[in-house]
Amino acid sequence: KIKSGLGFVQFPQKFQGISKNDIYACEYKRIFEINMVGFDGLMGPNFFGTGCFFNRRVFYGPPSNLILHEIDELGPNHITDKPIKSTDALALAHKVAGCIYEHNTNWGSKIGFRYGSLVEDYYTGLMIHGLGWRTVFCCPKRAAFYGDAPKTLIDVVNQQKRWCIGL
Repeated sequence: KIKSGLGFVQFPQKFQGISKNDIYACEYKRIFEINMVGFDGLMGPNFFGTGCFFNRRVFYGPPSNLILHEIDELGPNHITDKPIKSTDALALAHKVAGCIYEHNTNWGSKIGFRYGSLVEDYYTGLMIHGLGWRTVFCCPKRAAFYGDAPKTLIDVVNQQKRWCIGL
């Protein structure tokens, strides 16, 4: 039953390079593990920018209806049968990577990632939940995603500032 309304599966991010004492709390255990387990009972955790597998449908509106997309090949149910190096696939990738792809379209406002915030990942996650999608948290024993921890106090403060100002 949850499959039809499942928007994404969020994994915690584990960090490499953390000192043994972790004096700056760079593991972000509260954010990436403790809070996420609690949110599992409340429609699920929010997206926090990394370590996530999305159902492509979440970028096209609520589970019950679909916002029309501008390019059929980028639709939520499109499955390509062309090799990734084919001329057609490369032309589409070039178009999407272009600077004007989202200009005068619904991308970034009604479909796709939601922009307009320093923390677009958090904002996108809130919008996904607001549309009625459920999410789940998965914390396997072996880390699924690794990142680099901030190395200095300045790095830690800058990251925290970005998150706080963005919200």
